[in-house]
Amino acid sequence: MPDQGAPTVRGRLVLDDAIAPGRLRIEDGRIAAIELDESEAGGPFVAPGFVDLHVHGWGGHDAMGSVADLDGMARVLLRHGVTSFLPTAVTASVDTLRAFADRVREWMPGTPADGADPLGFNLEGPCISPRRKGAQNPDFIIAAADVPREAWEPMVAGMRVMTVGRRGRATST
Repeated sequence: MPDQGAPTVRGRLVLDDAIAPGRLRIEDGRIAAIELDESEAGGPFVAPGFVDLHVHGWGGHDAMGSVADLDGMARVLLRHGVTSFLPTAVTASVDTLRAFADRVREWMPGTPADGADPLGFNLEGPCISPRRKGAQNPDFIIAAADVPREAWEPMVAGMRVMTVGRRGRATST
């Protein structure tokens, strides 16, 4: 028997193959039932949350900043429909990237309940092509072969994405 006190979300439901008026019944934090009902046609759109795998910052908060910045990003992202994300580092020194990775890992267990959930983190560089660097700082672009494996090992836990250039040594043009 369904829990009559379970939260219900009402509106225009964005489903796999249609947008239909109705209700979502939530139980134990999950969608327990979808009930179509024309009387909900004037309600707000109800859509799955977005997952953003590349976020350098949002709402005035920098992913490479403080724990307060990460908290702020998570809160602002959720208010804009992003339910999960990867804080993303810019190309920086290996020491700076290691500090970023440590900070994100230490922050993740205590993320704000009113914020998007971090899924780990994303490193954009530093092993990218200097010819295709985009907005990345060229002073920190290096060849993967020039970084000892031991330098990367502390960053592996929690890393979900890393941008790596495919073109030889970073010093070539």
